[in-house]
Amino acid sequence: MTRSALKPFKNKRVMVTGRIQRVLFKNYLDRHSTFKPNVRILLKDVFVSGVSIDHLWLYETNKYYALAMELIHQRVKFSANVVPYYKINRNNNLFVQDYGIKRKGRLITEEAYNQNNQYQDKIYEKLPDIDFRLEDFYSKEN
Repeated sequence: MTRSALKPFKNKRVMVTGRIQRVLFKNYLDRHSTFKPNVRILLKDVFVSGVSIDHLWLYETNKYYALAMELIHQRVKFSANVVPYYKINRNNNLFVQDYGIKRKGRLITEEAYNQNNQYQDKIYEKLPDIDFRLEDFYSKEN
């Protein structure tokens, strides 16, 4: 599917799953800079909250180069925000809005993510159902 399928998730947090295909520097001369988003990470076979996308590019700082190289050709899972951006349409030189992702969680393999979060739903099942009213705790006099 195209990136226009991400429009319903605009400015919302989503779960992203994909396979890291390529990791490279945007500008090799800035490889020692710490604050520039200089590392490009290509994700293929991406699922964004259940919506299939062909590929996505992540732009990260240089500290993610070594981490992404360790995870190359593996499936990763992380949380991200869907953000709109503008690009130039080559046919008529007009600006067109497109959608990308901005990573919020750290890059972790899908197996490790699922293993860490397998008991998260079961915690809420163990809690008792609490039924109370707010008036039981606060009187109208206060």
